Amino acid sequence: MGAAVISLLILLLRPYTSILFLSVLSIPLFAAVLYITGWVDADDKDLLSQLISRSRL
Repeated sequence: MGAAVISLLILLLRPYTSILFLSVLSIPLFAAVLYITGWVDADDKDLLSQLISRSRL
């Protein structure tokens, strides 16, 4: 599902913008699709918060 959304985004917007911008935009969009469809659970959120807190040290 997430890959379909990203593919559609790239196909529709590729003539109007660079592929690098679309690639960077696709990462948070893919994460949002995973979150909305329920693929991200509490364990995943905990792991992400641990990674973010470690990167700030």
